Amino acid sequence: MAMKEAGMEETLADLREQIDALDSQLCEVLAARLALSRKVSATKTGGAQVFRPAREAQMLGKLLSNAPSALKPLIPVLWRAIISSSIAEQRPDFTIAASAQMRDLATNFSAGQLQLVNYNTAEEAMQALADNQADIVLLSPAELLSLVSQLGPDKTAVVIARLPLVMPEGGHSKDAAADTSEDGWPLDGWPLDGWIIARPPFEKSDKDCGVFYHTDGNGIEVSALSSYEKRADVQMLGVCTAICP
Repeated sequence: MAMKEAGMEETLADLREQIDALDSQLCEVLAARLALSRKVSATKTGGAQVFRPAREAQMLGKLLSNAPSALKPLIPVLWRAIISSSIAEQRPDFTIAASAQMRDLATNFSAGQLQLVNYNTAEEAMQALADNQADIVLLSPAELLSLVSQLGPDKTAVVIARLPLVMPEGGHSKDAAADTSEDGWPLDGWPLDGWIIARPPFEKSDKDCGVFYHTDGNGIEVSALSSYEKRADVQMLGVCTAICP
């Protein structure tokens, strides 16, 4: 691109030319990333997981912590599409199941890259997981609470992540963990859009928190795994990774 002489203003055509050049660079970078995903896929064994929410949460947390403010709303959306594309590259048949209640969120999560099957109810979506017709299920908070009897490390389905994967900046309050919402859900300062369910076993991470159901009916709690090793009044439903940017 020819350099402009000092004092000459850039025209609209000049600015568009610069944008086109940057777009070409972005395409080259994305192609290189996809090529690395292919190499990652080649090194994995047959049973290796292709969807790793803990890894994704750590990646997003790092990106968001270093990003300028103007980019922070864009990064989760853009990287969701990039990561979904990487998953599809490794497993073209990777399938998300969702109930009617979670249809919009599941559509955004698949980012047009992953197969998505919508069901009328959460029970039907969970049955698809049990029948190996889906790899993950997205449940709303209310749906999770209604299906706790089916969830846990020793059951056919387990919680592996919480949505959003990364806590929004400024969304945490130390005092909020002691409060509960009117419907019994703990308010820990992290907006809760839904849960991701998969077949066990779940991936372990050093950032894991346990997802527990209080058997007295008081709802769901996310806490350190070690806090509940000897508690008989809670049922472990799975894990989620707690990441703040």
